[in-house]
Amino acid sequence: MKKSFYIEEIPLAGDRCQIYAVKFKGETENEFEKFLKKYNQPHPEIIDDIVKRIQKMKERSGCPDIFFKMEVSTIYNPICRLKETNQLRLYCIRFGNVALILGG
Repeated sequence: MKKSFYIEEIPLAGDRCQIYAVKFKGETENEFEKFLKKYNQPHPEIIDDIVKRIQKMKERSGCPDIFFKMEVSTIYNPICRLKETNQLRLYCIRFGNVALILGG
């Protein structure tokens, strides 16, 4: 059975890019919130770094290539992850320099 979902904007200050997360219908947290909650206790410094990077993208830089590592390099499946988070992998889909959909 397929789960219905929608894309929810992450409310961060800044206008250099838009940040979104997948949220399944009937659930109270989106996939990014679940990721933060799951890994904050064992890896608070890494979670803090991830949140700071995302905030920096939103406020200053947008979503340039330097922040990401492509996981699947086809035009039809542009899945990537944040670089330099080797212990944790936050997967996402980038739409150029202007939008990012976060997963888990």
